[in-house]
Amino acid sequence: MKSNLLREEQRGSFHIFYFNELSTTQEKAKEFATKGREEWTIVVSATQTAGRGRFHTRNWFSPMGGLWFSVLLRPEINFDELKGFSLFPSISAAWSIQKLTGLNALIKWPNDIIVGKKKIAGTVIESKINMRKAIYSVVGIGINANFLEEAFPKHLNNKATSLLQKTGKEIRLDELLVMILQKMRTLYGMIIRGESFRIIEEYHKLSDTIGRKVKILSEESNITGKAKRVGENGALILELSDGSVKKIETCEYLIYT
Repeated sequence: MKSNLLREEQRGSFHIFYFNELSTTQEKAKEFATKGREEWTIVVSATQTAGRGRFHTRNWFSPMGGLWFSVLLRPEINFDELKGFSLFPSISAAWSIQKLTGLNALIKWPNDIIVGKKKIAGTVIESKINMRKAIYSVVGIGINANFLEEAFPKHLNNKATSLLQKTGKEIRLDELLVMILQKMRTLYGMIIRGESFRIIEEYHKLSDTIGRKVKILSEESNITGKAKRVGENGALILELSDGSVKKIETCEYLIYT
């Protein structure tokens, strides 16, 4: 793995490492975790050569001009008690994009941030757990920021967009980064204090999925229903055509119908 450390800085409680290029910020953050780095260690890279989403088989296009970063957390409560934990990265990203750019950035369950019908950002969480206790969690966020449509591979042109493409203006990546980190810190505090209801309320306000009829595609089955709400562990609650309720923990694809 290339290092290419450009600089490191302390911004309040955030210890931020900036790299020129990494395979993924997730891997570097996990490396830092195993070496005992403190909570709120942040890894930022100008580019990623092997960026990925929730599924390791899915690459995340990560060119120069995007905001690609990972956050190391060490929650000191049992993992089962981290209600709302899977929701707070997407809330932080969507809320911050809205505040900084004025774009109507919304969350498509489970972890995509969209503007209009196109993806503009995504989040992922990877945790190492022992005896239901989180040794560490690494939260990754990727945002298509300061590059245009021609930078995307052809197969993504109809699926993805960027902040520059939508606003016509470049944004300050450092400003967006700090805004997201501050929002994450606020929401994380709510989670640690057991205030998951506040996380769910914020998620619902930013959700593009709740209230829609959706199709859930997975290896096991395809399910169609109306998205009613999300649970405190991030599951999507569907109302099926027969009136019954189905809890969806994860899926490969969610399609609006």
